[in-house]
Amino acid sequence: MSVIIEIEGVDKTSLVQQRQLSITDELNSRNTYSFEIISEDYRPEVGYDTVVCNNNSRVNGAATFTRASVATRIDGTEVASGEPRYETGQFNQAIMIEEATTNLLTANQSDIETDTTGFTVEIGGTLTRVTSEHWQGTASLRCQTDTINYGLRLAANILSSTTYTFSVYLKGTGKAFLMIYDTINVTYSTDITLTSTWTRYSVSLACTSALALCYVRQYNAGTMDCYCDGFQLEQKAYATSWIQGGATRAAETLTIPTAGVLNASAGTIECWHKPLTPRSLGYYGDLFTVYVDGNHMLQLLRNTTNKLDLYWGTGSAILSLPGTTVLIKDTWYFVLIKWTATNIKVFINGILEIDTGATTLDLGVHSQLDIGCYSGAAGYEGSGLYDDLRISNIARTNTEILAAYNSGRPLEVDEYTTAKLNFDGTLQINARTKLFAGTVDSITEYRVGISPLISYKINCVDFNQLCDRFLVAEVYESYTAGDIVKDIIDTFMSGESVTYVNVQDGPTVSKAVFNYVTVTQALNELSEISGYNWWIDYDKDMHFCSRLTNASPFSLTDISNNFRNFIVKKTREDYRNRQYFRGGQDISSPQTETFLGDGERITFSLSLPVAKVPSSITVDAVAKTIGIRQVDTGKDWYWNEGEKEISQDTGGVKLTNVNVLSVTYQGYFPIMIEAYSESAIAERQSVEGGTGIYEHVSIDTSVNTYEAVQERAEALIRKYAEIPETIEFETDNDGLQAGQLMPINVTLHNINSDYLIQKVSIADITAKIMRYKITALSGEYVGGWVDFFQSLARAGYGYVIRENEVLLKIRRFTDNLKLTDTLTADDYYPVGLVGISNVGYCETSSSPDGLVGTALVCFCEMG
Repeated sequence: MSVIIEIEGVDKTSLVQQRQLSITDELNSRNTYSFEIISEDYRPEVGYDTVVCNNNSRVNGAATFTRASVATRIDGTEVASGEPRYETGQFNQAIMIEEATTNLLTANQSDIETDTTGFTVEIGGTLTRVTSEHWQGTASLRCQTDTINYGLRLAANILSSTTYTFSVYLKGTGKAFLMIYDTINVTYSTDITLTSTWTRYSVSLACTSALALCYVRQYNAGTMDCYCDGFQLEQKAYATSWIQGGATRAAETLTIPTAGVLNASAGTIECWHKPLTPRSLGYYGDLFTVYVDGNHMLQLLRNTTNKLDLYWGTGSAILSLPGTTVLIKDTWYFVLIKWTATNIKVFINGILEIDTGATTLDLGVHSQLDIGCYSGAAGYEGSGLYDDLRISNIARTNTEILAAYNSGRPLEVDEYTTAKLNFDGTLQINARTKLFAGTVDSITEYRVGISPLISYKINCVDFNQLCDRFLVAEVYESYTAGDIVKDIIDTFMSGESVTYVNVQDGPTVSKAVFNYVTVTQALNELSEISGYNWWIDYDKDMHFCSRLTNASPFSLTDISNNFRNFIVKKTREDYRNRQYFRGGQDISSPQTETFLGDGERITFSLSLPVAKVPSSITVDAVAKTIGIRQVDTGKDWYWNEGEKEISQDTGGVKLTNVNVLSVTYQGYFPIMIEAYSESAIAERQSVEGGTGIYEHVSIDTSVNTYEAVQERAEALIRKYAEIPETIEFETDNDGLQAGQLMPINVTLHNINSDYLIQKVSIADITAKIMRYKITALSGEYVGGWVDFFQSLARAGYGYVIRENEVLLKIRRFTDNLKLTDTLTADDYYPVGLVGISNVGYCETSSSPDGLVGTALVCFCEMG
């Protein structure tokens, strides 16, 4: 792993040294990045330089492996259903992808774990179950003979007119051979010289009867002392990996999502491949497949002559072109396919094998790349090992390809690499990915000793900071939250090159009033009501998406071995089970209040401050005119927003006790909501005694509808009416980001749930290791974060943001006016002036503060 810091417009050779790299990714916050460099000629600038930190081996998700059964490795150890088999690879480890099979022998015939039932000894031989030697399990079968053609036999019922293969692991002394006999036909293996190492041997026969007799016999004169284990009889023309008798091993698939990985117009797929079976009969063995439909495909297979075969789709035709090199079983090959829109080439060990010449490649809308299999149909599994897989978004040059083969080293991750899988015990996809991108926020510089070098401590901030720089002044009614996000970007952040590929719709917002708040504040409010996360990534693309669709690339389990320093913290610091929420003021429904006069007063006090112009004011059921106090004149009665008093015009006739004043209006009233959890109170009471009540008051006067205050109070109870868990751990695995949901199952701490990643801190431990410190939070007591966010989405509320706020937009404008006029002068003029021809010119313009200024200039010509 290596980290590269790139500063826009700066030659990297001038960056003599980088050190103390630190990155922080925190939910609903700016991501920060700090590092130090020592340079002689580069001077960074605040807010100007764009800084990118690339990790040449950052994890970018994971491939998907499937197998619906147990399976056995080459060394005889068993792996669980769905668990990949990692074997010795070309460099470290490789993954095995294999077809399905069934072992037609009985369980005891295949592994001799119980006794020798199912085996028959040939005349002059002895059979013994021993535990001192075994290839797998705890026992093997010892066969001792001193006469040629004697040994052991086992039988199985089969289908006629089908080819079968008998295989077994042997070790010992002497010479042996294998045989299949169907009572009509017989096939012998080549002679076997036994050694002290467990070695697998096989023999095949096209059977014409329904019985297969399988033999291990002594070859030639002398004696044979042979240990046998891992017997298998399968309906194939070759042997596949062993599975216990009577069981079926399911087919295996390995797939990679193509989004951001596969470039349809140009690309390269390369890996090391070791065939484990010949393809003399049966289906072809797949190496790489991009399959959309019958007319859009790119497929490289090993055919029944054990040569490569290229298939690709164009229009309504499927074209194919075979290679010439025979791939030998148990031999490693460096296989590569590269393409452009007009040509496809295949290479083996750096040498051109297949060239389509001028052609058309149309991959359509591809969504999946199969490695060593074709997931659309069973039987096309490559039945081999795959190591050091690299996918690029360019067609690699012939020189590069040969150099990669001759290097004898794993393929590198460079700027063209979109996916790299090493298969060293993991399916994680590596690629050169940005650990950080943003701009310089602050700089501290100091001289290094007495040298001419300057050390710069540079603090950077990511592109989320753009949202702090712009204000939103807009009203949205009946828009989805996602549409509001898009409009904010288009309207208020235009010119900043921010895109929005991953902005999901989210719930519909009945009304949102953003009265000169920052884009960050607006997005946070949309995030809060929808349960969605938002961030601008390192390519300046805005994300606004459900947390349910933002899963972590890996999980933590008892056996995953991908974390250290696991800490669980529990605190009741923010705990509450009774929540009071004081909001702003809501507007009441229309109500009517009546008064009697006293012959003196002209001001009457209502119960609530008036929110809107009263819908009616009557005296003795006669409607009166209404105006705004200190604004209007000539009205019968006056009011002001937010004041309880209505007042009669001073020129009006004062009301007496026989006059009835009736006012129908809507007023402001303060909102206070109580929410509580009976089950949480009872739980605390049972643990602590007493009442079990924990009370808390929250105040937010910007929430000014009854429904919104109620939702906030209930949300706080859902969130805090449990003792929360904060989990901290360290990992060297990449790909975790704030806002992801991570499954954690650690039995020792009694933890098995989804946790929301709140913070990721990244530190450069060595030149090869990035250390990640993760903080994750537990979810709602109602069933975890997933249920909480789903319940928000299902609630169907008409979400409201500041419904009653009035938006006032300040507009500035400029205009130019040109005025012309003619002046008439009499015949008198001062001495020295012969005559005047008069032209007047006037220009007006608005000043920066909105005041209008006028300049009048008169030009006089002397006649």
